[in-house]
Amino acid sequence: MKNLKTPILFIAFNRPDATKEVFAEIRKARPEKLFFAVDGPRPYRIDDIEKCRRVREIIKGVDWPCVVQTLFRDTNLGCKHGATTAITWFFENVEEGIIIEDDCVPDSSFFPFCTEMLEHFRHENRVAMICGYNIGGRTNLPYSYTFSRYGHLWGWASWRRVWNQYDINMEIWDDPRNRIRIKKAMDDRQQWNYREWLYNETYEGRKDTWDYQWESYRLFHGQICVIPANNMIRNVGFGADATHTKQTKSHLIIPETSITFPLKHNPNLTVNDTYDRQLRPLIPAPSKHIRFLKAKIKSITKDLAPPIIYKIVRSKLKGSAPSTPSWNTLEYEPMKNIKMFFDPRGSWQKKMIDGSYDKFMFDRLSALGVTDKILYDIGAHVGFHSLYFARLVGKNGKVFAFEPNQKNFERLNLIVENNPEFKDRITTFNIAISDRYGTEEFNLSNDIEGGRSSGNFIGRADTHMHRSTYKDKGFYTTTVQTIPIDMFAEKLNLKDAPHVIKLDVEGAEYLALSGAQNTLLSKKPILIIEIHSMLNMFNVVTLLSSLSYECTIAHIEGNGVCYIEAQSKK
Repeated sequence: MKNLKTPILFIAFNRPDATKEVFAEIRKARPEKLFFAVDGPRPYRIDDIEKCRRVREIIKGVDWPCVVQTLFRDTNLGCKHGATTAITWFFENVEEGIIIEDDCVPDSSFFPFCTEMLEHFRHENRVAMICGYNIGGRTNLPYSYTFSRYGHLWGWASWRRVWNQYDINMEIWDDPRNRIRIKKAMDDRQQWNYREWLYNETYEGRKDTWDYQWESYRLFHGQICVIPANNMIRNVGFGADATHTKQTKSHLIIPETSITFPLKHNPNLTVNDTYDRQLRPLIPAPSKHIRFLKAKIKSITKDLAPPIIYKIVRSKLKGSAPSTPSWNTLEYEPMKNIKMFFDPRGSWQKKMIDGSYDKFMFDRLSALGVTDKILYDIGAHVGFHSLYFARLVGKNGKVFAFEPNQKNFERLNLIVENNPEFKDRITTFNIAISDRYGTEEFNLSNDIEGGRSSGNFIGRADTHMHRSTYKDKGFYTTTVQTIPIDMFAEKLNLKDAPHVIKLDVEGAEYLALSGAQNTLLSKKPILIIEIHSMLNMFNVVTLLSSLSYECTIAHIEGNGVCYIEAQSKK
């Protein structure tokens, strides 16, 4: 096989498995020049250090004649600056080339396609970018490619002449005349309403991204992008570890296929409006005037009206359909045939339906082996974890579920009642876990379907968000019964020792563990704890270390919320 003469920039970060998969395709192409850029670990993500190291090791797999250049960052630059500095570095060294990221697996025909397109349009200033992704999958075009105003960055190629016009600060957006010029280039009101908002968010720094700047400049210069007749890129970056694409299912995930050679060149250098209409948002965006009016109404209502009126007005302005919970039967193991009562359209509900919700936790418990064991589910919400635990422990195991929010508790009991297989395995308690026995201030929301009811916390908790944020989201204050874990036997007649404790108490983790020290020293249960802040992490790890527990990071969410696993060393 001939070596690929077109240089490749491979951008990666902290996903060694996905990086290996993409590198395997690059290896088949055997580029003569390979540039490998890897961002540095994030300071608040300890696991990034090892993941980034493993990613950087992958370049040692180059076993063909190749000039390799690397750009390894010591600190994390993020999506915006990490990508732009890597691409700028690339085009400082080459006139033209292919750029691919660690979550974009290309078909083998992608590389020769880009090579031929780069040569074919090398001196055509209107063409700014060659794309490997086609949102329509395979299309019946008379030629091997068409043209789009927007293009896609899941595997692409371009020239130094185009990248030199890029500005990360997007200064053109500051001039209203330039905005009008970009709007005319789109020639689509629905696209403009949506992208005007995206560009404004990017310009004002509320979006940590680099691609909308790139797109706006191409539109400003009246440039277009080459779209292949069929999709050649499969994105494997969707999921919990992603920065922007956290969902596990998407209409954007399309299998890659090969394009046919020799290519049939398109003599018409015109945009395909039919294709571009596919790129409209699924939900039409209102104009900036409508957005401004809605924001004004919300602001006035929030300042002058009672919270319940503000909530109703906000809901109406948002235009969301009312939540309608229903019974949903799960279809995957080990939750097969379990019934859950919720609105299946919600984000967390969809994860429970497809099996991705806290999958890391259940995989870990399965690996540890909890058959016939006793589990405490502290912060049980509506019972998904409790049911999962009940299936894992089997007929001779026990699950004790603690949920202080009355509405969640009612839903929890309703769901358990409708899964009779587990009624004898799960015992529920409408109580909060803390370091004191008595009553405490409790902040809660009854919005189960919207997910806010999972964020309830006792007054002394070290919350993930500022207290005012909870108030803005409709939380209110009441009181709740609290109990330390060490007092279960005395107050709840709960004498069974736990083998595993799952703790998710929205910032009160340290308080809950402080009230469990005797249990931890005598029974030595395995702990899986959700941590909501750096201070809480420090306090929890310090306390557990004093009790001879060893802590490891089990999982980190995209928003920084961290799970640790702790086991006694004695």
